[in-house]
Amino acid sequence: MTEPAVPDAASVPSSDRPMWTPPPARARGSRMHAFMQRAAERSGRTFDGYEDLWRWSVEDLPGFWEMVWEEIDPLAERGDGPVVGDPTQLPGARWFEGTRLNFAENLLRHRGDRAAIVFRGEHMHASRTITRDELVAHVRATPVLDQEDPWDPDEEAYRDEMLARR
Repeated sequence: MTEPAVPDAASVPSSDRPMWTPPPARARGSRMHAFMQRAAERSGRTFDGYEDLWRWSVEDLPGFWEMVWEEIDPLAERGDGPVVGDPTQLPGARWFEGTRLNFAENLLRHRGDRAAIVFRGEHMHASRTITRDELVAHVRATPVLDQEDPWDPDEEAYRDEMLARR
């Protein structure tokens, strides 16, 4: 049985083609390339390009997402549950059960002029980028919440999820 021929780029619908591909030297200097090298060392797999990395990400969900967790190194209390409860239940699988993570704490831990939040609206003219330093300044300028009634972000997220299911 022979492999199907790869279609010529001109015959692939434009929506299925990348809009841009980096030059090889730039690709080799990217964070994704560095991640692929570390993943290859750890997993014993060979990653010749994005397609190989993507294949690993869908064939070995726990292995891939454990490696992503380690790369990101979030400020969190890692639970003792598995990376993914039941990978056959997508969507709907439970990820990193028992883990407590404060999203705001992770956004605010870095400083500098790199982007912290990038917003792009449905219309191209609606966009905004907030740098790490700007985000910290915005938070510092926000009045402190009433300490008699502290806000629990986990409770808020749970309420939002329950409302979304109604």
